[in-house]
Amino acid sequence: MREALTILGFGPYHHMFEVMANEDQKRLWRALAKGAAPDWNQLFAGYASCIDWPSAHYWRDLI
Repeated sequence: MREALTILGFGPYHHMFEVMANEDQKRLWRALAKGAAPDWNQLFAGYASCIDWPSAHYWRDLI
């Protein structure tokens, strides 16, 4: 998937792996889950797209 998205110009992509590996990501996503207003630019800084969880839960907001 990573290679395909990169070839199509949609990489790098955000995935749950990024959340688990980064304490700031964990903090931001936990705050969002508890009702904080989303700051999509901060949550996805450095990424061109997102796949899987947790972003899939917010697909309506993201489209």
